Amino acid sequence: MFLREDRVGEGGQYMTAVLAGFLLVLLHLKEEGLELFLKLAGYILIAGGLTGFLKESVIFARARKGAVVLAVCAGILWLGSLYELSLSGRAATVFGWLVTAGDMYIRYMTVAGIQDMEQAGNEEFYSKELFQVWKIWTATLLFILLMLFISSELTMFLASAAGVVLLACVVIFLIYLDRSRAAYLNYVKEREASLR
Repeated sequence: MFLREDRVGEGGQYMTAVLAGFLLVLLHLKEEGLELFLKLAGYILIAGGLTGFLKESVIFARARKGAVVLAVCAGILWLGSLYELSLSGRAATVFGWLVTAGDMYIRYMTVAGIQDMEQAGNEEFYSKELFQVWKIWTATLLFILLMLFISSELTMFLASAAGVVLLACVVIFLIYLDRSRAAYLNYVKEREASLR
C-alpha cells in the first residue's frame, strides 16, 4: 500500500522517507509559499532517507548532496516568499531550470543507487523501469525547453501537450518508486529473518 509503514527496521523508514520526499517535491500548488515549504520538507526527507542508504551504495551520497543543496535553495525561496521577496524575469527562469536540473540529477542518482543495490544483492528493485521513466521525463523536459525558446503558437501547443507526458512521468515514477520501496521492504524482511 502506498506509503504504508511496515515495521521492518530502519530500511523501511528510509525508503518511505525518500518516497514521501519525492511526493512532496513533485506537488504543484497554486499557493507559492506552501509549495516552497513542501519542497523544503521534501528535500529534507529525501536527504534524510538517502542518509540511511549510504551503507547500501555510495552512489546515494551524491543524490543526498544534491537534495541538501536544493533544500537550502527551497528554504531561501520559502523565507523570501514570507517577506514577499522573489525572483522575477530571466533570473527566475534560469534559477527554475537550474533547480529542475538538480531535481533530475537527484532522481537519476537515486535510481542509480537503487540499481547498485539490485546488483549487489542480486535483487529486483525496479531500477530498469525507473530509469526508463527518467529518460522519458528528461527528454520531455528538454523538448519543452526547446519549444519555449522557439516561442510560437504551435510550439506553445506542443509544449502544453508535452506537459501531459510530464504529468504521466511523475505519476509513473512515483508508482515504480513505491514498488521499489515494497520490494526493498520484502528484501529487508528476508534478510532480517535469515539472520535470526
